[in-house]
Amino acid sequence: MKHLVWAPSAFADLKHAFEYIALDSPSRAYEWKSHILTSIEKLSRFPARGRIIPEIGESRYRELIVGEYRVFHEVREKEILIFHILHSKQFFQ
Repeated sequence: MKHLVWAPSAFADLKHAFEYIALDSPSRAYEWKSHILTSIEKLSRFPARGRIIPEIGESRYRELIVGEYRVFHEVREKEILIFHILHSKQFFQ
């Protein structure tokens, strides 16, 4: 099992997405947050879950699709770095 590490950018992305969803429906925002965190937690047991990020093309950089969101992560030797969480319509650079 690998340790999950969160980059500050991923925490900021999570917060912004939560706040945006909560503008329309606070209860839906909490459900979304719970669902995405549960999905991310599973990466510690299944680090190769998801696909290679098309924009990068290297196997250690992967994305997990959770609903309309892309969870970007890097699979390292002993850990998984969560570095971005973006809506699928947002541009990844």
